[in-house]
Amino acid sequence: MPPKKASNKEIASNEVEKENAADLTIDDIARLAGVSVSTVSRILNDKPDVARATRQRVKQVMDDLGFSPHSLAQRLAVRRSRSIALVYPLADMEGRADVAIFIGKAAFAAEAENYLFSFAAASLTESRLLSLYRSAQVEGVILMEIHMDDWRVEVLKQNNYPFVMIGRCADNTDLSFIDFDFEAAIVMAVDHLVGLGHQRIGFFNSGKLYQDGYGPAVRCALGYERAREAYPVELRHFEMDNIQEAAAAVLESKVSAVMLGILGTHFGLPIPEFLRAVQHLGRRIPEDLSVICLQDDAIAKNMLRPLTSITFDINVAADWATHTLINRLEGRYSEVEQVILPPQLNIRESTLLHP
Repeated sequence: MPPKKASNKEIASNEVEKENAADLTIDDIARLAGVSVSTVSRILNDKPDVARATRQRVKQVMDDLGFSPHSLAQRLAVRRSRSIALVYPLADMEGRADVAIFIGKAAFAAEAENYLFSFAAASLTESRLLSLYRSAQVEGVILMEIHMDDWRVEVLKQNNYPFVMIGRCADNTDLSFIDFDFEAAIVMAVDHLVGLGHQRIGFFNSGKLYQDGYGPAVRCALGYERAREAYPVELRHFEMDNIQEAAAAVLESKVSAVMLGILGTHFGLPIPEFLRAVQHLGRRIPEDLSVICLQDDAIAKNMLRPLTSITFDINVAADWATHTLINRLEGRYSEVEQVILPPQLNIRESTLLHP
C-alpha cells in the first residue's frame, strides 16, 4: 500500500519545526506558499493587486501554521532591527574626504531616531544585497554611486524593499532620491572660465565611467553639451583615464583652461598627479593654465596650489537621505520625494584672468 501523502498543513508544520516557529519571518511564509516576499507583504497590508488564488494560498499557509495576518505582522514588527545601512561601494578610500562626511552625518541622523547605522563599502552581489534585508540586518538602505541603469535599484523595487538614493537613474519613476546637479556644475564652470576671458577650454571626464553609465559622469557630459550650446567659445571634450595621456592632451590642444569632471582617486585619474604631470610638461598653473574641478572642497583648498572647485552640500544630502528613509520605515509618510541640489562655486588661485 503506497504511503499516505502529507497534507499542506503537515508539510508547512514540519518546515517550521525545523527552523523554530518562534523565528518565523515573512520570507518563510513566502517560501512555503511559493510566492515572492513582496506578494506576502501586499497581502499583509491588504493591498488589492494580488490574484485571488494567490491570496487564498498564502492565507492558507498562515492558517495552517496558526498565524493570522495580524499576529504575524505583530511578530515581524517585534523582530525589527531598527537598523539602516549606507551602501557606498568603494574601490579605494584614499582621498575620499566626502566618505567620512557622509558616514558621520548619516550616523548621527540615524542615532537621533534611535536607529543603528552601518556602512557597506564592498561591492555587493544580488544575493548579498537581499540578505541584508532577509536576515534582518537592516530595514532599509541608502544607495550611493548610482548608475543610469542600476541593477541594485531594480532588485530592491522587485522585492518591495525600502530604500532611497543619493544619485538618480535614467528612469526615476516612483523613486525617492537626492542628487547633485552635475549638468549645472559644468555650465557654471564654463561660465566662470569664459568670464575670465578663456576662449579655448578643455573638459576632462572619465571615459570608462561614462561608458559604464555612472550617473555623475553621464550628467557631466550632458552639462558639457549644454555649455557648448550656450557659449560661443571653443570647448574640447576629452574622455580619459590615463594621467600621461591627459597631460599630453592639454599641450596638444593648446587650451588655456581645463575643467576636471568626474575624476579623482576613486574615479581613475588622481587630480594631484594630473596637475603634476601638466606642470612637468611646462604648463604653469594658473599662469599658463587655469584649472577648475569637481572636488570635495576640503581637498581642493588644501592642495599646494589651492583649486577653484565646484562642490555640493553633502551634509544636506546625507541628512535628507537618512531622515527620508527612516520616516518611511516609521510610516510617517510614503510620498515619492526627488531633490536636486545646486552647485556651489569656490574661487581660488588656480583660475586666472586670461589676457
